[in-house]
Amino acid sequence: MDLITHKKKIYELSLIIQNQNKTLEKLEEQQEELKNKLIEQKATKTGLDYSGWASILLACVSVIVTIFGVVMAIISFIGIRNIKTATNNIAQNVSTQVAKKVAEEKVESHLEDITVAEISKLISDGTLRPHLEQAVDMILRSNNLIQGASGFNQFPEIDEDLDNESI
Repeated sequence: MDLITHKKKIYELSLIIQNQNKTLEKLEEQQEELKNKLIEQKATKTGLDYSGWASILLACVSVIVTIFGVVMAIISFIGIRNIKTATNNIAQNVSTQVAKKVAEEKVESHLEDITVAEISKLISDGTLRPHLEQAVDMILRSNNLIQGASGFNQFPEIDEDLDNESI
């Protein structure tokens, strides 16, 4: 029995080898098919190559240069001098308005201090004295006409104090 089992084993192993050979043949055929497909794909280029990219870039550059040329033509048609004059006028108007506003704000914030300083300077210099005397004289004269008196006898107690000091 030993021989029969041995032959049977050999037969089973030979069947396994045949199945594996068939599987290997199928795998080799599939490998060949894949190689052929790869060769076909390499032959038919689907992407952009260097020359394609270069032509796209050159087209973009030509569009940019054309737009720049149109802008330059418009500027030369309108005139660069007119544009400069207009921008200078606008800048001058804006700066004048801003300077005026700032000056007004500064004067408003310091007006009282400036006025006090100038009046005290005029008083200390004596420049304002003749005008003040003239104004006081006019007030006294108008009071004399209205009251009919000099106005010095309104406070007799002051006159009495002055008389007592002189004695």
